[in-house]
Amino acid sequence: MMNMVNRARGYLELSVTGVYPEGFINACAIRGVHFWNAGRIDEATFRFQAARSAYPKLEALAREQNCALAVLRRQGLPFFTMRFRKRYALLAGLGLWLLCAGAMGQFIWDIDVRGNAAIPDETLLQALAELGVRPGRYTGDLEEREIKNSMLLNVDGLLWCALNIRGGQATLFVRERTEPEPVVPLKEPCDVVAGEAGVLVRLDTLAGAARAQSGQTVEKGQTLVSGLIVYAEAEPRAVHARGYALARTWRDITAVIPDSRREKRYTGRTKTRFSLTALGRRCNLYRRDSLPFDNCDKITHSYTLDAPLGVRFPLRLVRETYREYAPEEARVPEAEAAGLLEACLTERLGREGGEISALRMAFENRNGLLGVRATAELLRDIAETRYFTMP
Repeated sequence: MMNMVNRARGYLELSVTGVYPEGFINACAIRGVHFWNAGRIDEATFRFQAARSAYPKLEALAREQNCALAVLRRQGLPFFTMRFRKRYALLAGLGLWLLCAGAMGQFIWDIDVRGNAAIPDETLLQALAELGVRPGRYTGDLEEREIKNSMLLNVDGLLWCALNIRGGQATLFVRERTEPEPVVPLKEPCDVVAGEAGVLVRLDTLAGAARAQSGQTVEKGQTLVSGLIVYAEAEPRAVHARGYALARTWRDITAVIPDSRREKRYTGRTKTRFSLTALGRRCNLYRRDSLPFDNCDKITHSYTLDAPLGVRFPLRLVRETYREYAPEEARVPEAEAAGLLEACLTERLGREGGEISALRMAFENRNGLLGVRATAELLRDIAETRYFTMP
């Protein structure tokens, strides 16, 4: 750490020669002049290092002790920069660079959107452009609070947003609105019915009168919990029936895929093109716009130039690499096809909800198609609400 500090402030490597050089070293210690890496060269000479700012004191002490002080080497950042003090063109270029970097930081050159999932980037960028936030716009007259409020009013589905502009980079952070779950009107009378056919495994009645029991086979739409409670010596009372009905249900679904697929065999031929993009405009550094190969993959890399202090230049270099391939028909291994079909059907059953308690699959290869038929038993809640009106 001290080595980095010494290099930043600059230091000297010195030699002191005299009849009694030890007296000079002792005088430096008594006067509090700091030095380091001291060592004897011969009987009359010492070599050491000291800070650049301590040289006048060292020179005065050398005269007092009748010693000769010599500078062997100058090290550190100050001495390095002094080499360029007469190179006016270099200093002017550095000053112009800093001036341009500072000036460019006052304009927007790139816009990024983060946090959105349902709202497309194009919609948010278009809304920003209508409010004046576009590449090349001066940032000094932009009111971020007004832009935020206008975005919330103009873009549907936004819950919160914030605009951060720094070094020519504008970043819009958004949070989308989620629809609240519907409120259940607990005061309206209703029944709990079976949403599909199945065999009841468990029926929990939270409100209302049970009309079915565990182990019973129920049809779709059959009443499981009635919201009309009948008393022997009083008038019937309608309530909002609630219940949980766990039942065994069955699904029979199929899926097919071809027994062959199209694969790519790369030929080894490639083509690279470059283009420049600035302020949303593209300049191609090649002549022909058509694809170099009939069948090829396109791989795009983008490079931006960032200056110090977080300033981003509006120029972007785009490299596009095209890899030629020859399409070939290949057979799909039955084991791989069976795994894909099984994963597809399992995912579909998972979207149904509930727990898969039993699953049986049958595979078949017919007329160039690989198919699978899945018969699954699901344990799921089949309770649904059906409102009614008292007569």
